[in-house]
Amino acid sequence: MAEDIREGFKESKERTRAIKTFTQVKSDYDNFLQNQTDRLQKKADSIQINLDSAEISRKIKEKVTNSFDELVDLISQTNTNATSDYFIQILKQQLQNLPTIITNILQESMEKALGCSQEQTYETNQELFINVSDIDLFKQLVISPDSFLGASIYEKNPYNPLTTPRSTNRFFYELIQTPSVQQSYYGLSGQELFKISYETFDGVNQGDYFKIILVDRINAPNRVTDFIIDYLKTLKLLDFNNAITKILDLVLSMFSVQSNPGPSKLNDLKKFTKLIQRILGMCFDYNQEIDVSGIAKYPENDDTSDTFFEFTPNEISQIENEISIIRNGYVEFIDCNNLQLPINDVQYVFETITEVDDSGSNMNNIFDDVYFNLSNDSRWQINALPKVSFNQDIIKNFVNGVVQSILSPKVIFPFVVMTKALTSTASNLGDSIVENLEAQSPGLMSFARINRRFVIDVISKIGALFVEALFEQLKQDILKLVRSIIKDLIAKKLKMSKLAIQSILENTEQIIRGTISLVNDFRSCKSLLNQILSLLKLIPTPRKYILQTPFLYLTEYLPGILPEKEVIEYIGQMQKLGIPTGPGLNGEPDIATIEKLAIFNATFNERAKNGKVEGVIIMETIPPTGYPTGNIRITGKHF
Repeated sequence: MAEDIREGFKESKERTRAIKTFTQVKSDYDNFLQNQTDRLQKKADSIQINLDSAEISRKIKEKVTNSFDELVDLISQTNTNATSDYFIQILKQQLQNLPTIITNILQESMEKALGCSQEQTYETNQELFINVSDIDLFKQLVISPDSFLGASIYEKNPYNPLTTPRSTNRFFYELIQTPSVQQSYYGLSGQELFKISYETFDGVNQGDYFKIILVDRINAPNRVTDFIIDYLKTLKLLDFNNAITKILDLVLSMFSVQSNPGPSKLNDLKKFTKLIQRILGMCFDYNQEIDVSGIAKYPENDDTSDTFFEFTPNEISQIENEISIIRNGYVEFIDCNNLQLPINDVQYVFETITEVDDSGSNMNNIFDDVYFNLSNDSRWQINALPKVSFNQDIIKNFVNGVVQSILSPKVIFPFVVMTKALTSTASNLGDSIVENLEAQSPGLMSFARINRRFVIDVISKIGALFVEALFEQLKQDILKLVRSIIKDLIAKKLKMSKLAIQSILENTEQIIRGTISLVNDFRSCKSLLNQILSLLKLIPTPRKYILQTPFLYLTEYLPGILPEKEVIEYIGQMQKLGIPTGPGLNGEPDIATIEKLAIFNATFNERAKNGKVEGVIIMETIPPTGYPTGNIRITGKHF
């Protein structure tokens, strides 16, 4: 028998065996899919049974999961070059842009929280006593700017009332060192805003107070808005050294260890840190509903009642554990198998932080230098911390640290002063801090709870700026990826067009030659073989569901089938099946064949969803011209 005939029969045997095998594969596929569905249903039932406990876990998870984290994950998937250094660079660039944006955010948030209109005025020439702790939320003013700790959180330059931006945190510290010495503070406009001094008696109680006397503005009403703007514009609202210190403290706890604030203050700080993460995880999908005060209401999905400021027993236990570790002079890295390393006596870290320049451009180098110095610490060399883990912790805590650095005494000051000045109306405001001013032990959580509108507004807007930066990067990465895919798709489409034309020509030639015909002589091997092969190709395609005519008008907008999209659908099918990798055990279905079937199913589904056909109707000749009136291009559904 000729070689071509032999090969032909071999092909027919293989085709027959494939058809026979298909029935078993189809049965295995259906059973496999059903088993997977049953397993998922049992899992769902189990989840339903434990719904109450799961609801608690869900809330806890939502408090630490936010758009920032999700975007970091997405960028990591779309960009193979997205290292931890890559993300730090993105965040650093946005942090450098923050000083030009933060003034408006603070102004708007203060005005909104105070509930005052553009024309709201305040009274002058009255003595206002502000508890120092009401503006010094992080207890910065108890630390000298000249100490190695203070150098990492205060402005670099001494306070100078004749220049801007001013080192106003240093100014407040200096006031505390010289009790009852009154000084004037001028706004950017050159007008005197207030007189201020440090006092230990407010006329009723002993304590630590700033006495403020608001001064009339020249030839202008004493508007709250003007006071806030005129004051804020004298400040450098973001100190890069303080931002780095706060970020690194969240990662290393070195500031908390060195400053030794005590368990109650550490507890307050840890809770506030978790609260910031909750706020960063809030979704502000407003339905544009406005309350009677003209302010958009918070979304229903995000509860900002008192329960939002409460902590579960698990969270409290975690906080207590963190405090215990800090007070022992250690830092714990949970992602590194709870590795604990000593973090006391690390003055070199703070000295490195102070080397950041005024623009923050060398922030990356500061983080690198801190890690390098720590890794060379003899106490760390035995259990070295991977740099990737160190950088990932920086990324995770970056926004939280930036927020904490911004909420310094000089920033909180105008909000507290204006609230005190508006005491006649503050009693009607839900976010008044009057109660906080009178509290026995004011602190971060007390301030946040009473001034939730201000705190949530500021923190969420700052967080949104970094989410925006990551989104812009993700958009660029996706566009780059899509451009590459589109380029491949265009090439593939051209190839498909050539193959389609070739197939049409070949089929037309077969029809012309009448290759599919009856066998006249069974001795004719080629004739017999051709008929066998033809029969094997005649597996009937059942008539599919016919779309109603109105739907066919919409087929013009279907994109058509592309091999790449078929692959994507195939991946989805495999994921639904949950097929494991590697060889199967004896007696198990032929996984490799099932995978092939999944590919065919994926192809079928993609055609059913997006396939279309294009054709042409050639009109009949119409007298008297004898020519067709023209060709009509058509589209239809491809199953």
